[in-house]
Amino acid sequence: MSTTDPAGRPAPVSTRSPLVPEAEGSRNRTEVSPGKPPNSVREATAASNNPKTPPLAILRRSNDSTHSAAFGSIRFPSRAMPAKFVHLAPDSEAHVVVSLLVDTWRLVPPCAILALNPPSAGPLAVATEAYSQKVSPLNLMLRQRLADVARKTNAWVFSCGERSNQGAQVAGHAKAYGAKLGYTESPYIAVVAAGRMREELINESYRDGKVHRYSAAASVKDEPADALKVDLDSSHTHFIVVDGPQEGAEGLRDRLEFYLSSQDVSGDGIQTPKLLVVIGGDAATLEWVRNGLDDKDPATQTAVPVLVIAKTGGAANDIWRYCSREIAGVANPDYEKPVKADGERDAAYVEACAKWLPEILLLGQQTGSNTTEQLTFFNFDPDPDAENDLALAIEDALLNDCPNISQEAMLAVAWGEPVILQRHLENDRDHLLEPENKPDDEKGGKDGAPQRQDLLQIALQRQDVEVVRTLLNFDAEPSRIAMDELFMEKFDRYPVRETKGMWKPPPEIKMRQPGSKEGRRPSTPTLFGRRPSSAKVVPVSSEAGDAAHAAPPNMLVRSKTIDRIGRLGSGWVHAQQVLCTLVDGYEKHLKVRKDLAVLAGAGDGRIVPTFTDLMMWAVLANPPYNRVPKRPQPCCKPT
Repeated sequence: MSTTDPAGRPAPVSTRSPLVPEAEGSRNRTEVSPGKPPNSVREATAASNNPKTPPLAILRRSNDSTHSAAFGSIRFPSRAMPAKFVHLAPDSEAHVVVSLLVDTWRLVPPCAILALNPPSAGPLAVATEAYSQKVSPLNLMLRQRLADVARKTNAWVFSCGERSNQGAQVAGHAKAYGAKLGYTESPYIAVVAAGRMREELINESYRDGKVHRYSAAASVKDEPADALKVDLDSSHTHFIVVDGPQEGAEGLRDRLEFYLSSQDVSGDGIQTPKLLVVIGGDAATLEWVRNGLDDKDPATQTAVPVLVIAKTGGAANDIWRYCSREIAGVANPDYEKPVKADGERDAAYVEACAKWLPEILLLGQQTGSNTTEQLTFFNFDPDPDAENDLALAIEDALLNDCPNISQEAMLAVAWGEPVILQRHLENDRDHLLEPENKPDDEKGGKDGAPQRQDLLQIALQRQDVEVVRTLLNFDAEPSRIAMDELFMEKFDRYPVRETKGMWKPPPEIKMRQPGSKEGRRPSTPTLFGRRPSSAKVVPVSSEAGDAAHAAPPNMLVRSKTIDRIGRLGSGWVHAQQVLCTLVDGYEKHLKVRKDLAVLAGAGDGRIVPTFTDLMMWAVLANPPYNRVPKRPQPCCKPT
């Protein structure tokens, strides 16, 4: 990848509705199969053009079917709660499927995509499956850290959903581990080919919305040894069953992941990063990794970073040994050495290694904007004193998919990672903390990206002490803070009668109807990961700031303080009222600052926040240890 276009994708976009179909010609892939019956094409086109048509009415059950997609739930014997599923055609449009996930199934839009191994087959797949069944410290660490990082980054985890696949098993174990800790927000989505499933979910007597009782393990039919029929992993939360053979499921999954990762689906101002996580695998995994690293691949249409988990067997081990120059600080003797056949690796797999490993090595050495190679490795150290921070390794690798350093720093603050943030500040402190009204920022960021939000503002709203301390160590200034965004009702520590109605209420967000092209879905940016979804940052430089705070009289308390002092500037209405009411002498303090601003030539007397204002807010605001962290959830009702 070139340094000018590190992600190999369109520039980040944050439209009114990220689920609206893209403009014609913006994708290289054709979404509609040419071999479809004319009636179904006409009906599907008419339905998709109607903004009020729900996704399930647009999606079809198969390419040659006029029936809408089948849907329902799967109840597994080993799981208390059923999982949702949809059975649809392989040529389904990606934006309609995403609308199904967000609008119909009410998933919080992702701020990251974690993609695990594709389906495996052959003798090596059996060996890696047996390897993953071992209860080793590495396997325990994998499921724990994957659950942690999925929740922390608000990621959607994609896998093939097959019980015999090592990556899908790790995803299922991570979901089960997270459920025990109360991590119920992270979806683990399986994209499965109906032609590979041992037990069909729909038949002639099937009715939509039905709960299917899964019993594949008890009803295995007599089938040829090479049938490659698989069971589903019971721990996934959602199943997208794609009609037909495996090729159709792989194509739909590629389009889904590309659609999500090529734009700002969550509305947080950051292009959604994507990461391929390699755990075990076979020849199919080798090709999947190679295509993921190639920005000219016609299927993936982009290049994304890859993190290989060493010592998990199969393809992951072979990629690690072939492409890693050093292992534990010592020169790797197997570097660029061809893989040889053995009891687990047959001739076909060795031939695939000879074809794909050199290309993986070459493509993996390319770098993005942060000069980090796109192919990275995580090597588990069995030493009890070793850190083995897989979560940090996944976050680091995800940052390789960001188009510029500004978005990397915003994600580091959103994730609450002072280590990553400090590294970025050391490299480019001036750019990350400089005011946005400089020439480079007239049309957005220095890299052409949309205007970034202030890092200190994000950290304060998250009330992340360590991140705030890191920013202050690098002399972050409070002058660009939108004070009213700190004086919101959810931060009111002393809900006394005198300040009732003065704290800024949460904005009213209307949920758009399924399939609607207008409005904005009730998503919550994970920049403020554990805050309620009602809070929303308004950029300081936004021209809509004054209009947002110029609320009608019945929506805003008009105090005598405002009449005496006047407006202090955009973003000061609620903060001014609360501070002057609860802090003795603060009204006079603000008036003096306003008069000094006029004498200094500010004209209208607008003042900027100082550390004194932030200190007073810290006293009045609800501290983190008195609040139970909550993940953002779509809580507003449809209108």
